[in-house]
Amino acid sequence: MQKTLVISIIFLLTSVVSLAQVTLVKGKVTDEATNEAIPFANIVFKNSNIGTISDIHGQFELQTSTGVSKIEISFVGYKSKTLDIIPFKRNNINIKLKEDSEVLEAVELVTKKRQKKKKSDSPAVQIMKQVWKHKKDNISENIAILSYDRHEKTQLDLNNFKESLSNGDKLGSFSFVFEYADTSSLNGKTSLPMLINESMYRVLHTSDPSFDQKITLASQVSGFRDNHSANALLQSADFEFDIYDRSITIFEKAFASPLSSVGILNYHYYLQDTITLDNGRRQFHIQYIPRRAHELSFIGDIWVDEAHWAVEKIRLRVVKDANLNFVSDLEVIQEFTFNEELQKWLIHKDKLTADISILNLKEEVGFFGHRTYIFDNYRFDKYWDDNTIDSLIEIGFKDDLHQLKFIQENRLETLTQQESDIYTMIDSLQKLKAFKAIDNLSYLAASGYIPVKNKFEIGPIWNFYSNNNIEGHRFFLGGSTSFRANKNYRLGGFLAYGTKDKTFKYGLDYKHLVNKKLYHALGASIKYDYENLTQIGSSKLNSGSIFSSLLSANQQLRLSEVLALELSSEKDLNRHFKIDTRVGYTNYGELGDLRFDFLDGTTEKRTITTSELKLGIIYDFAPSYLRERSAYRDQIFTKNKYRAQLFATFGFDGVLGAQYGYQRYRFQFNARNTLGALGRLFYEINTEMIVGDLPYILLYAPPVNNTKLSSSKRFSLLNDYEFMADTYVSFFAEHHLEGLVFNHLPLIKKLNFREVITFKGLFGTLTNQNATNTINNVPIVAPDKTGYFEAGIGVENILKIFRVDYVFRLNHRLEDTKNNQGLRFTMSLRI
Repeated sequence: MQKTLVISIIFLLTSVVSLAQVTLVKGKVTDEATNEAIPFANIVFKNSNIGTISDIHGQFELQTSTGVSKIEISFVGYKSKTLDIIPFKRNNINIKLKEDSEVLEAVELVTKKRQKKKKSDSPAVQIMKQVWKHKKDNISENIAILSYDRHEKTQLDLNNFKESLSNGDKLGSFSFVFEYADTSSLNGKTSLPMLINESMYRVLHTSDPSFDQKITLASQVSGFRDNHSANALLQSADFEFDIYDRSITIFEKAFASPLSSVGILNYHYYLQDTITLDNGRRQFHIQYIPRRAHELSFIGDIWVDEAHWAVEKIRLRVVKDANLNFVSDLEVIQEFTFNEELQKWLIHKDKLTADISILNLKEEVGFFGHRTYIFDNYRFDKYWDDNTIDSLIEIGFKDDLHQLKFIQENRLETLTQQESDIYTMIDSLQKLKAFKAIDNLSYLAASGYIPVKNKFEIGPIWNFYSNNNIEGHRFFLGGSTSFRANKNYRLGGFLAYGTKDKTFKYGLDYKHLVNKKLYHALGASIKYDYENLTQIGSSKLNSGSIFSSLLSANQQLRLSEVLALELSSEKDLNRHFKIDTRVGYTNYGELGDLRFDFLDGTTEKRTITTSELKLGIIYDFAPSYLRERSAYRDQIFTKNKYRAQLFATFGFDGVLGAQYGYQRYRFQFNARNTLGALGRLFYEINTEMIVGDLPYILLYAPPVNNTKLSSSKRFSLLNDYEFMADTYVSFFAEHHLEGLVFNHLPLIKKLNFREVITFKGLFGTLTNQNATNTINNVPIVAPDKTGYFEAGIGVENILKIFRVDYVFRLNHRLEDTKNNQGLRFTMSLRI
């Protein structure tokens, strides 16, 4: 979802912005004598701070929108060189540097010809061994009690636009924004700020007992305000990592860490300089490059303090040929300060800059994403208790101005003049009708809802029309109140009509936030609709969606008539645990060819009724939310490695006409694991026991995907009600190999394809009483001890957005062999 905003805005704006006349220089830096590539050479436009370094192959690219005429090339051990270039043109230059014999005597030279000696003998590696040896002394996790303040700044800038547009009337009222344009120090592109976010946090940690809490003090977004996808994009860049770990996870990708104790397996290290500081302390400057191309690795610099063998600063820049989507350049710089009380180097600043574009074309409009963390006010005593934590939890500001004032008074780092100007520019921009239109269109593309005067949202648009065998042509109109109108409650509903059954369906739901301090929301809903009971949750794949109509593998859906009323309560117990309580009344009716033959009666429509109490407790490993303290709270799962849910449901016979008494006990476990070079593994395990003599409509029916689209948590080849159970275990696994095989195949690796393996299974049984159930006089069956399994082999990242899976049954194969396997498709936008 977070990438959708970037894509939609880019496509919306490319009609009015294009590449400026720029001075572009690209080429290769080599050794004059050996013709070997020189990595890490510095290339800058003369008399400017705009520069870059050559990559592992010695290649570089640099551009600016200013009229520069010279570039300077330098590297330790070589004589510097200045070359003329043609302003506002494309310059292709191959640069040969000559060794400087005087410098060579003092500094180790970084060229491949000097890599013949044993890798463990180099001074750089000897220094890194000391860093690895003292690793445990410098990991912040080893601190028993720790608290600190964290100030976050996140910014999105438009880049590669045609700056000359500001000289005319092509953009009309937008022209003033060019007064705020800036040039990036990362690659020299001219950029224009579009959004800025500031947040203040207090972080509390103890190791024994284990306790971690990140308290949001305030958060302010200026730009594409309150946009789900804008916030999600900002949140996706909200990651922290320990540079000493074996791998560093960025955008859910595991990069080999140059500070890992096995870093020598992935990187070459070179000592560039030894610096004696004013206090007599020595500092080593080391540069590193990856040993192998086309892997998730970095090039960069490490500054090491000799006294503690700790890292003072590190620069990590993603290699150009890494298998990444939409990110043409990415750099992380971390700075550390020495804490006298602890005698340890602690992180002070963490800054990430990413150049984001869809196709990575040189003339393509794109974005810079900047994310900066400032850490300060470290304390190592447990000064807090429950009352202290309660006083820190943000309970709301009158409006955005009061919240911004709080941030201004408590910033850990003063804003730069350019950052301050962004607020002024965006405040003016938001008053323009054209900007509001772009904001609304991007919101529609990302969320599926059409904003109406910031008070109401109509949607989702994919439910506006669908078609099935019972309703015929189905027309839908739905929506809800907007977050911009009121954060404390949400009111939504829908109305639908089928041309074949000539029946109106409807729904109404309400949620009210009764406690912001410790999240507690009460809700109520009523719904009358036709539903497929083998489908789960709210999804674009469910019946009633245009996708289910156009891409259905089976148009003969088995729907049930459902009237449901529910009261709910959702409450956080602490950062990790929350309780979910629901009271519900449901009436199920026969529909189409799905008959309730377990009931006596005539040919008239037969119904069953249930009255339930549902109690649940949910555990999240690292919960993160959009609009955290509002009735519109949505969880982001990118950082939540594990989630466990335990539910107990009690059905009461005779209450409000209910016909059955029963109990259901269900446990669900979800995991998202980053496995380093092996990619990422997502899996879900479900188990449930249903106690009671029940009709098939109240038993477990495995979730089924009736479309040709891929679905990670539904069975792709099962038919509706093919299996049923009252006790079962199901599991869904999806392993993204991230090009583990394809990256090593000639020619194919250039396509940046990635492999996906899926595996789904089900074990289930029926009691003797429930096994007598029939559906339309056909006995229901359970997968029993043999289970049901299906698997898939897929290729994703086709043209960066498409994924194709070949799925097949491993057992319980059908006589109609064509339904034992098939292709499934989807669009998957992932970095």
